[in-house]
Amino acid sequence: MVSFGFSVPLTRWLPRAWSSYNISNTKNGYTRHNIGVNGTLLDDERLSYSLQQSHSNHDGEDTSSVYGTYRSQYANLNASYYASSGSAEQMNYGISGAIVAHPRGVTLAQPLGSQFAIVNANGASGVRFQNQQGIQTDWLGNAVIPSLTPYEENAIRIDTASLPENVESSDTSIRVIPSRNAAVESRFDAHVGYRMLIALTRPGNQRVPFGAIVTSANADLSGIMDDTSTVYLAGVGEPTQLTVKWGKAPDQQCVAHILQQAEGYTESPNGIRSTRALCQQETAYAH
Repeated sequence: MVSFGFSVPLTRWLPRAWSSYNISNTKNGYTRHNIGVNGTLLDDERLSYSLQQSHSNHDGEDTSSVYGTYRSQYANLNASYYASSGSAEQMNYGISGAIVAHPRGVTLAQPLGSQFAIVNANGASGVRFQNQQGIQTDWLGNAVIPSLTPYEENAIRIDTASLPENVESSDTSIRVIPSRNAAVESRFDAHVGYRMLIALTRPGNQRVPFGAIVTSANADLSGIMDDTSTVYLAGVGEPTQLTVKWGKAPDQQCVAHILQQAEGYTESPNGIRSTRALCQQETAYAH
């Protein structure tokens, strides 16, 4: 048999697609021509497809086939259709995936390899990962990276370009080294909330001193007041209580409550919200 083929990228008209042509000759003089288009779609290439058409001069048979695979966060879906001029027709479809039980719950996943990782984004949903088509954290903040290389350092990276606008993460890459046939757990220090510039004033329109330390009630957010009595925080939820300290005395600290009502802030084109809040001593809130 002698065969010849080539492929041509179609990216000028269709992103991440290419066409192919192949011709083969047998020693009996039969010739088969095959032409096809293959590619991937969607932002993380989780949908792949293939269209093929062939013709043989042996019996004049023409065949057509279409195949597609969609990789979702819960499973892989595939479907195919085949037809020939000889009246043969065939359609197939299927779903494949896994159910993983772990200390944080139960997570649906794509088909698993011998080694895999259970990842938690600290409760943040919709977090995607680089080079992992279709995989993102579920409503509990869990995801499964289905395949890892054993006894080697595997990097799991957040796709920061696709982070939901209300999610921030102080780390974007973690590394795991699984043994053979093992599942490993890892966690990103993500926060569900918004990036905010918060201008704080004390009673009497007094500024909060420069350098004051700002922390959230559960200590997962922290920042330092600038010379305009403003602090930048990432991952501010709703509502959030902030404690501000610039000394140890009771009159050298105050508490502010941040709400996310639309009328209470302005938002810049880059997604940073700006708001103002009153910072009072805790006894003032108690009354």
